[in-house]
Amino acid sequence: MTHDKKACMERPKKMGAKWTNKHIAPDEKIETFELDYDGKRDRSSNICPDEDDDEDAMKVDEAKVDESKQMDFAKIEKRVRTTGGGSTGTVRNLRIREDTAKYLLNLDVNSAHYDPKTRFMRDDPLPDVDPNEKFYGGDNQYRVSGQALEFKQLNIHAWEAFEKGQDIHMQAASSQAELLFRNYKIIKEKLKSGMKETIMEKYGNATSDKELLMGQTERHVEYDRACRIIKGHDVK
Repeated sequence: MTHDKKACMERPKKMGAKWTNKHIAPDEKIETFELDYDGKRDRSSNICPDEDDDEDAMKVDEAKVDESKQMDFAKIEKRVRTTGGGSTGTVRNLRIREDTAKYLLNLDVNSAHYDPKTRFMRDDPLPDVDPNEKFYGGDNQYRVSGQALEFKQLNIHAWEAFEKGQDIHMQAASSQAELLFRNYKIIKEKLKSGMKETIMEKYGNATSDKELLMGQTERHVEYDRACRIIKGHDVK
């Protein structure tokens, strides 16, 4: 016996084989090896050659399966819900595997910080490169440009309108919030254009007068304390 009753992993019987002479387990084979320093550290010393061949064959088969999957990586079978029931359709995978990961664009330790948990890189990893030649300028660039900026303005308008007492909620009624924001921008543009027209009617258009447009003139006029012209003449 190589172990006692307490260390046995088999289910204990009501009466042991010692008394019933049944289910007598074979003796455990204990092999002893006298290995040198290198033999003790050889990882492949206890591997059977037959098992090794089987494992190699399995690896070859798995590699063939992986190659067949990679050849068709652009197609993904996706179940689409329809009114008549579920149906399987083929959709394209939009991931481009040739693109370099953003944390590999600049391997300098002092470059832009990359958070592996959120997969977020705020700063530009390549600030010295020409903007026309790089396709990634940091995640903060996408937050302040394009549709992200419009969505941010839409949220701010919804919050301010809700604080002023209007029944508007961005998540509960997003279409209503977008429509109100669109009407708000139209009304704002009308007010700005109307204010501009009233100012031009009252003070005139500076673009029509070249002297006002350039902001300088060669005409010299002198006035006294009573705002009367002493020298030169004023043109109104």
